[in-house]
Amino acid sequence: MQINFQGQYDKKLFFRAVALANRLPKDRQRWLSIALVIAVGALGVLVYRIITSGDFWDNLVYLLAAVFMIGVVGWIFLRPYFAARKMWNNPGTRRPLQGRVTSQGITYVLPEGENFIPWKRFTRLQKTDDLLTLVRGDGLLLVFPRPFFQNERDWKKFIQLVESRVSPMDEKGIRRPPREN
Repeated sequence: MQINFQGQYDKKLFFRAVALANRLPKDRQRWLSIALVIAVGALGVLVYRIITSGDFWDNLVYLLAAVFMIGVVGWIFLRPYFAARKMWNNPGTRRPLQGRVTSQGITYVLPEGENFIPWKRFTRLQKTDDLLTLVRGDGLLLVFPRPFFQNERDWKKFIQLVESRVSPMDEKGIRRPPREN
Protein backbone atom coordinates (compact mmCIF):
# COMPACT_ATOMS: atom_id res chain seq x y z
CA MET A 1 0.00 0.00 0.00
CA GLN A 2 1.23 3.46 -0.90
CA ILE A 3 -0.40 6.78 -0.01
CA ASN A 4 0.84 9.88 -1.82
CA PHE A 5 0.84 13.36 -0.33
CA GLN A 6 1.73 16.84 -1.50
CA GLY A 7 1.19 20.39 -0.38
CA GLN A 8 2.70 23.48 1.16
CA TYR A 9 2.39 24.82 4.70
CA ASP A 10 0.88 28.17 5.48
CA LYS A 11 2.09 30.06 8.53
CA LYS A 12 -1.07 29.67 10.64
CA LEU A 13 -1.24 25.91 10.06
CA PHE A 14 2.46 25.46 10.77
CA PHE A 15 2.30 27.35 14.08
CA ARG A 16 -0.77 25.28 15.03
CA ALA A 17 1.12 22.08 14.19
CA VAL A 18 4.13 23.03 16.33
CA ALA A 19 1.82 23.86 19.23
CA LEU A 20 0.08 20.50 18.79
CA ALA A 21 3.37 18.57 18.66
CA ASN A 22 4.56 20.30 21.84
CA ARG A 23 1.27 20.17 23.70
CA LEU A 24 1.74 19.38 27.35
CA PRO A 25 -0.30 16.61 28.97
CA LYS A 26 -3.52 17.98 30.52
CA ASP A 27 -2.39 17.32 34.10
CA ARG A 28 0.86 19.22 33.56
CA GLN A 29 -1.01 22.10 31.85
CA ARG A 30 -3.37 22.30 34.82
CA TRP A 31 -0.56 22.38 37.41
CA LEU A 32 1.44 24.93 35.46
CA SER A 33 -1.64 27.13 35.10
CA ILE A 34 -2.25 26.93 38.85
CA ALA A 35 1.42 27.76 39.51
CA LEU A 36 1.17 30.76 37.17
CA VAL A 37 -1.97 32.06 38.91
CA ILE A 38 -0.33 31.67 42.32
CA ALA A 39 2.86 33.41 41.17
CA VAL A 40 0.97 36.31 39.59
CA GLY A 41 -1.17 36.60 42.73
CA ALA A 42 1.93 36.56 44.94
CA LEU A 43 3.52 39.22 42.76
CA GLY A 44 0.42 41.40 43.10
CA VAL A 45 0.40 40.99 46.88
CA LEU A 46 4.12 41.77 47.08
CA VAL A 47 3.81 44.90 44.95
CA TYR A 48 0.88 46.07 47.10
CA ARG A 49 2.86 45.32 50.26
CA ILE A 50 5.91 47.21 48.98
CA ILE A 51 3.81 50.20 47.96
CA THR A 52 1.94 50.40 51.27
CA SER A 53 4.92 49.68 53.55
CA GLY A 54 7.70 51.19 51.46
CA ASP A 55 9.87 48.24 52.52
CA PHE A 56 11.35 47.19 49.18
CA TRP A 57 14.55 45.52 50.42
CA ASP A 58 12.85 43.18 52.92
CA ASN A 59 10.56 41.88 50.14
CA LEU A 60 13.16 41.70 47.36
CA VAL A 61 13.83 37.96 47.67
CA TYR A 62 10.10 37.15 47.51
CA LEU A 63 9.64 39.55 44.62
CA LEU A 64 12.49 37.94 42.66
CA ALA A 65 11.13 34.45 43.39
CA ALA A 66 7.67 35.38 42.08
CA VAL A 67 9.11 37.00 38.95
CA PHE A 68 11.36 33.97 38.36
CA MET A 69 8.42 31.57 38.72
CA ILE A 70 6.33 33.62 36.28
CA GLY A 71 9.24 33.62 33.84
CA VAL A 72 9.78 29.86 34.01
CA VAL A 73 6.11 28.97 33.61
CA GLY A 74 5.66 31.61 30.92
CA TRP A 75 8.64 30.20 29.01
CA ILE A 76 7.17 26.68 29.16
CA PHE A 77 3.90 27.94 27.67
CA LEU A 78 5.56 30.20 25.04
CA ARG A 79 8.37 27.85 23.95
CA PRO A 80 6.32 26.24 21.10
CA TYR A 81 5.60 29.68 19.66
CA PHE A 82 9.29 30.62 19.62
CA ALA A 83 10.21 27.23 18.13
CA ALA A 84 7.60 27.65 15.38
CA ARG A 85 8.85 31.14 14.61
CA LYS A 86 12.42 29.89 14.30
CA MET A 87 11.42 26.96 12.07
CA TRP A 88 9.17 29.14 9.90
CA ASN A 89 12.13 31.42 9.14
CA ASN A 90 13.87 28.47 7.45
CA PRO A 91 13.01 28.67 3.70
CA GLY A 92 12.93 24.85 3.50
CA THR A 93 9.85 24.85 5.72
CA ARG A 94 7.90 26.97 3.25
CA ARG A 95 8.67 25.06 0.05
CA PRO A 96 6.19 22.66 -1.59
CA LEU A 97 6.44 19.10 -0.29
CA GLN A 98 5.52 15.77 -1.79
CA GLY A 99 6.10 12.16 -0.98
CA ARG A 100 4.61 8.83 -0.16
CA VAL A 101 3.73 6.80 2.90
CA THR A 102 4.13 3.02 2.94
CA SER A 103 4.16 0.26 5.53
CA GLN A 104 7.96 0.74 5.74
CA GLY A 105 7.91 4.49 6.44
CA ILE A 106 7.64 7.95 4.92
CA THR A 107 9.56 9.10 1.84
CA TYR A 108 9.91 12.76 0.91
CA VAL A 109 10.62 13.45 -2.76
CA LEU A 110 12.83 16.54 -2.82
CA PRO A 111 14.78 18.28 -5.62
CA GLU A 112 17.96 17.03 -3.89
CA GLY A 113 16.71 13.42 -3.93
CA GLU A 114 14.51 11.16 -1.85
CA ASN A 115 14.60 11.12 1.95
CA PHE A 116 13.25 7.92 3.52
CA ILE A 117 12.34 7.82 7.22
CA PRO A 118 11.46 4.39 8.66
CA TRP A 119 8.64 4.14 11.23
CA LYS A 120 11.00 3.07 14.01
CA ARG A 121 12.61 6.55 14.01
CA PHE A 122 9.40 8.24 15.19
CA THR A 123 8.94 8.69 18.91
CA ARG A 124 5.83 10.84 19.18
CA LEU A 125 2.52 11.35 17.46
CA GLN A 126 -0.19 13.96 18.05
CA LYS A 127 -3.33 14.46 15.99
CA THR A 128 -6.53 16.37 15.58
CA ASP A 129 -9.32 15.83 13.05
CA ASP A 130 -7.41 17.66 10.30
CA LEU A 131 -3.76 17.57 11.36
CA LEU A 132 -1.18 14.95 12.36
CA THR A 133 2.33 15.60 13.68
CA LEU A 134 5.15 13.11 14.03
CA VAL A 135 8.39 13.73 15.92
CA ARG A 136 11.54 11.75 15.22
CA GLY A 137 13.91 10.70 17.98
CA ASP A 138 16.28 13.53 17.00
CA GLY A 139 13.50 16.10 17.42
CA LEU A 140 12.65 16.67 13.74
CA LEU A 141 8.97 17.54 13.34
CA LEU A 142 6.91 16.24 10.42
CA VAL A 143 3.54 17.87 9.81
CA PHE A 144 0.73 16.31 7.79
CA PRO A 145 -2.43 18.41 7.35
CA ARG A 146 -5.56 16.85 5.84
CA PRO A 147 -5.29 18.91 2.58
CA PHE A 148 -1.96 17.19 1.75
CA PHE A 149 -3.94 14.08 0.81
CA GLN A 150 -5.97 13.62 -2.35
CA ASN A 151 -9.20 12.52 -0.67
CA GLU A 152 -10.75 11.54 2.64
CA ARG A 153 -10.08 7.84 2.01
CA ASP A 154 -6.31 8.47 1.67
CA TRP A 155 -6.33 10.65 4.81
CA LYS A 156 -8.05 7.92 6.84
CA LYS A 157 -5.72 5.21 5.50
CA PHE A 158 -2.77 7.44 6.42
CA ILE A 159 -4.07 7.95 9.98
CA GLN A 160 -4.67 4.22 10.37
CA LEU A 161 -1.20 3.35 9.08
CA VAL A 162 0.54 5.89 11.33
CA GLU A 163 -1.40 4.76 14.41
CA SER A 164 -0.45 1.14 13.71
CA ARG A 165 3.26 2.02 13.50
CA VAL A 166 3.88 4.89 15.97
CA SER A 167 3.10 4.90 19.68
CA PRO A 168 0.79 7.80 20.57
CA MET A 169 0.87 9.49 23.96
CA ASP A 170 -2.22 9.68 26.11
CA GLU A 171 -3.46 12.82 27.89
CA LYS A 172 -1.10 12.15 30.81
CA GLY A 173 1.98 11.94 28.56
CA ILE A 174 2.27 8.14 28.84
CA ARG A 175 3.17 6.26 25.66
CA ARG A 176 0.69 3.60 24.61
CA PRO A 177 1.56 0.67 22.30
CA PRO A 178 0.67 1.18 18.62
CA ARG A 179 -2.88 0.28 17.68
CA GLU A 180 -3.32 -3.16 16.11
CA ASN A 181 -4.79 -3.36 12.60
